[in-house]
Amino acid sequence: MIKFTKRRLLTILSLVLILVSGFFWFLNKFYSTKTGEWSKMAASNFDDSAIFTSGWEGDYFWVSLDFPGKQNVCVDIYKKNSPTGESNFEIPINQAQRAYFYPEAGTLSDLFSQMTPVQVEERIRQGKPYLLGHLIDNISRGGKDLFFLGENEKFLIPTRNIFNKHFPAKKIPEPTGSVSSLPYANIIINLPEGILLSDGKGVFVISQGKLFLIRSPEVFESLGYRWENIRQMDNYENSSTSYMSGNLINFDSAHANGTILKDNENLFMVWNEKLYKLTSAEQLEYFPEQPVVEISKKNSRANCSTNNDKSKTTCCVSNIDTRLNPPSYSPFLNTIEWDMERIAKKDDINKIDWQSKVAINKENTLKRLISLKNYIVYTLGIVK
Repeated sequence: MIKFTKRRLLTILSLVLILVSGFFWFLNKFYSTKTGEWSKMAASNFDDSAIFTSGWEGDYFWVSLDFPGKQNVCVDIYKKNSPTGESNFEIPINQAQRAYFYPEAGTLSDLFSQMTPVQVEERIRQGKPYLLGHLIDNISRGGKDLFFLGENEKFLIPTRNIFNKHFPAKKIPEPTGSVSSLPYANIIINLPEGILLSDGKGVFVISQGKLFLIRSPEVFESLGYRWENIRQMDNYENSSTSYMSGNLINFDSAHANGTILKDNENLFMVWNEKLYKLTSAEQLEYFPEQPVVEISKKNSRANCSTNNDKSKTTCCVSNIDTRLNPPSYSPFLNTIEWDMERIAKKDDINKIDWQSKVAINKENTLKRLISLKNYIVYTLGIVK
């Protein structure tokens, strides 16, 4: 008969504790949780370069998700003063692509009116996105060189290919007798926003004047893009348009400026988190190379409960799938919009914490195992 000394028993218990702790650590990593927070203090420190995964649209609070499968999502709403309120209730939620929830700001003509030559020149200097397609009268040619004429400077359009991407339905102007006397700007005209490009190694989208790498074929399809919309980069574009390693498009990303959204028969252009309606004729004239993405929405409900002092309300939805028609990645409805009307107004909320946890099921387990296998074989150099 085996006798367990106190020391041996403590050793066995320590090993069991380590194994159990390791198992739960691995389980938490394997079925990962994404978290986020909105607060009044953070909202007041707005940064144009920040990429947000949650925020407000009117009385709705939205959260963008990054896992293509079923998951459990909760929001904790911390209120200022709520002496009354229901303890258990339901609220509506909407699920769609992030850009679906952008507010309509007018027509394409309204957007063009914000892009006068003076304003475009200023945006170019500030590194902000701009539109040129309606400003063909401000394009001048001197010999082989093409320029956009601003109010104070002229900006070189470096290649005919870039001209054609900005002016797909226009011919290159004939040389003028006299070249504009405006001084040369030290900034050149870049590729237009929203177009898809490939260097033969990856697929990119132009956003905010920069290359953003689309992380995988699954992400590409989840955004509703079509492979035939990709254009190969020429030698100039490959050498002059740099890619920064942090510029990635993932499952929770929003569509870039310049993307055309199609909602049934209606067309909208995405621009600075707003939607501008355009006709099919306008789309063909100005943006035939821009990707056209079909958008859709799904409605559901979340269960909510409030704590005893009514200061915190938790709302959850279980097994929500970001794929409208699984296992297909498109349409990928990556954003949930929570109707806060029955809980509190935005001004009466101090903070919202949210989390999305991968659901434990057969499909997700297989998906995670494949990801783990790929991570191991590529990290160890088994596959290159």
